[in-house]
This record gives sequence, C-alpha cells and structure tokens, in this order.
Amino acid sequence: SVRCTVELDVKAYGSPGQIQGKVVSPATPREDNGIYWGYTTRLAASLNQVFEECPWEEGYDLKVGTSERGNTTVDDPNFAIPTYKHSLVVFGGVAGIEECVDADESMKIPGNQSHKLFDQW
Repeated sequence: SVRCTVELDVKAYGSPGQIQGKVVSPATPREDNGIYWGYTTRLAASLNQVFEECPWEEGYDLKVGTSERGNTTVDDPNFAIPTYKHSLVVFGGVAGIEECVDADESMKIPGNQSHKLFDQW
C-alpha cells in the first residue's frame, strides 16, 4: 500500500462538486504550517529488522507494543506518554505480538517475553 499527502484547495471548501487537490511531500504541512500530519511507514523483512534497521541513527526513543496482555492502559489516571523524537508503535496480529516474535527466528527472546522489546506495553 502507498500513503500520500494531498493538499486541498481551501477556496473549494463549502462549494458544490469535487474538491481539487495535489499530491505533496508528507513534510509539507510541517514545513509550511508547523503542524504534525500523520506518520510514516516502512517495510521490514522481519520483526527483528523493524528494530535493527531503524532509519534514525539514534534509534527509536519510544517503543510501544500494543497487546491485550499489556501492563499499560490509557484508562490509568497516571497514564502518560513521554516526550520523544522517534517513536515506534507495533500492532500485533490476531494472536498478538508474542506470536510474531516466536515466528521470527532472528529474535533473541521468546514470544512470552515480548514486553521486553518495548518502553510501553
């Protein structure tokens, strides 16, 4: 799949008919208006490569693993997301991140210890 950022013609808002737009760089909203607009994705050959081939030299400073077996919840009144520059959010499949870890032979931990890969779980 491909994700794109489209700049819409604001003069067309509220007008009948189709709104025209043009494809722009994903950085355009941040560079032109100073606003955050979305996220980036990348393909990795394995779960281990998600961590090992981070595109930023300093790595991910916040790693979040989503799991129904997790120990952090937004319902907790003390829940907070720390300040970060580069975050990674991993969504597990139907069987969870644990099964993904078990299926990746290059991972050095078993699936039942998946929480150790993340800052928040």
